[in-house]
Amino acid sequence: MLCDTDVIIFKMKNKFKLSILTNNDIPWDLPLWYETIKNLKNDFDLSGGIFVFPDRIKPIGDGIKVPLWYLKIYGIKNFFLLSIFAIVRYSKFVIKTGVYNFESLGRHFDIPVYFFEDPNSKVVIEKIKKDKVDIGLILLTHILKKEILDIEGIDFINMHGGRLHQCGGVMPYLYSRIYDIRPTLTFYKVDKNINSGLIIKELKYKDEDASMVKYYKDVFKKYPKVISKVIEKLLREKDSLKEIKQSRLFSYPDKEKFQKYTEKDFKIIEFSDIYRSK
Repeated sequence: MLCDTDVIIFKMKNKFKLSILTNNDIPWDLPLWYETIKNLKNDFDLSGGIFVFPDRIKPIGDGIKVPLWYLKIYGIKNFFLLSIFAIVRYSKFVIKTGVYNFESLGRHFDIPVYFFEDPNSKVVIEKIKKDKVDIGLILLTHILKKEILDIEGIDFINMHGGRLHQCGGVMPYLYSRIYDIRPTLTFYKVDKNINSGLIIKELKYKDEDASMVKYYKDVFKKYPKVISKVIEKLLREKDSLKEIKQSRLFSYPDKEKFQKYTEKDFKIIEFSDIYRSK
């Protein structure tokens, strides 16, 4: 009779099947998944594919509404610098890798790529069920609903840029700085909803003066380096992981909240973030 550890070791030899569910975010998410796949491809079965969804912010909308919201809240200077940063970051990535969108990412690693409007759609749920995916790595602005989270046999792992029980919801770095909460990168197994589940790993952030862009650059650089250990810890220690306490949830900030952030002398982006945009 196999014990739980024996089952995990046996499965690792046969490779767990992974799927990636991501926003169609080219400057940020594309480089992260390139590095992540590069690090995981020898130890995991990636034939579960990459599911790509439009970058949608529910209270704001999608398409042109998203950048217009950033312009309204952050102001023209920050918006301009963020635009330059995105162009420079993307250009460096393309020159380095030859990968320029998610389709070319799939071709580069020979992984199927699927484009859908909604991760909660029936076709996505049936595809994941049919492929018998073991692990779903998610990086989404969409909220996963009960139907997809209840798929039998799959664990969804999410990354959150704050301490979940203190700083749940969106824009965790901004709210961490406003309310003097230590910025912390949290990996967790999603349970009944996107803000509940089991904490797998927390990494405290040490740079006390980082701009928001600098923080997320560091977070996105860290993700590919630790995700394999995060998955392994979930598989081996699932029964002993702590549940997320009732999370304090924050919504998208208005100008007043953004002003509180800047009054504490924190920035959205600095010029140094652009020329160090890798």
